[in-house]
Amino acid sequence: MLNRFLLLILLSVSNVWADEKPATALQWLGQMQQAMKSLNYQGTVAFLRNNKLDTMKYSHAVDKEVEQEHLLSLNSPMREVLRHAGNVSCVFKDSKSVEINHRPSGRSFIVDLPENFTEQAAVYDFEIAEQQEVAMLPAQIINIKPKDDYRYARKIWIEQQNFLPLKIEAYDITGAIIEQVMFTELSIEKKLPFAKVDIKSEDLKVKHIHQSSLQAMEKADFVLNNLPQGFKEVFFVEMTMHGSQQSVEHLLLSDGFSSVSIYQEARSEKNPKGIQSAGTVHSLVKIVGSFQFVLMGDVPVKTIQFISDGIKLKAQ
Repeated sequence: MLNRFLLLILLSVSNVWADEKPATALQWLGQMQQAMKSLNYQGTVAFLRNNKLDTMKYSHAVDKEVEQEHLLSLNSPMREVLRHAGNVSCVFKDSKSVEINHRPSGRSFIVDLPENFTEQAAVYDFEIAEQQEVAMLPAQIINIKPKDDYRYARKIWIEQQNFLPLKIEAYDITGAIIEQVMFTELSIEKKLPFAKVDIKSEDLKVKHIHQSSLQAMEKADFVLNNLPQGFKEVFFVEMTMHGSQQSVEHLLLSDGFSSVSIYQEARSEKNPKGIQSAGTVHSLVKIVGSFQFVLMGDVPVKTIQFISDGIKLKAQ
């Protein structure tokens, strides 16, 4: 009788724990981060960027801690993107070209996330908001509000049972939506096979982007005198394009949610003038001596300009 009583207590306690939801916004985001890496799931995703809607089939498969993400467009321009064990392959079917980036990347196609959310507390406020349904699934909304105007505000709709992101929105400083990613359908699977992308066709033109080993930022011949709070170096590498002897140095900066790439290369006379924009992404070319620096990031224009103004060659 006593053993049966203890068993009933243990079962009731375990059921309470199973029904518990994360208590804070950071706990919700932590659960989401883990779910995105560990679960097998697939669905249809709508991307709204630069006032253009793009719908793609999406799948995420994991086997022995090796992740694969696969995107397949459902409308023109037809393309296929695969992230497998870090390398990213893009097949552009209309132009019959393939681009393969051999730089290991763990960045999701759905949403960028920091490794440690608590480090972003200095530049973002995280809040639990209301609950809504997305793709007929109950979701908890998490508000991510920047404490300055060097980064975008975001909202993430997190599915309440499996903690996957169902919808992500980014907002400019006026509160207008400038980017949206949303699952229109989503299913969790026990196992998904890894997708395969055919890049061996004779009709395809293949371009490889290689990198040397990661280097310390101290080896760069330029310095950054302006860096918004929270932005840190993710990696610094020297890259070479297949079929070209010209090297390009690439520095990636990120605050966990927003990122800025800085490419240093030989000066070219053909450079776009001023800020170039495509949705949430802005770019700028800065000429310094015999070099040009191309800055590109999913950040406000102010951020790109601020970082650009602080770029100096060490010899200067």
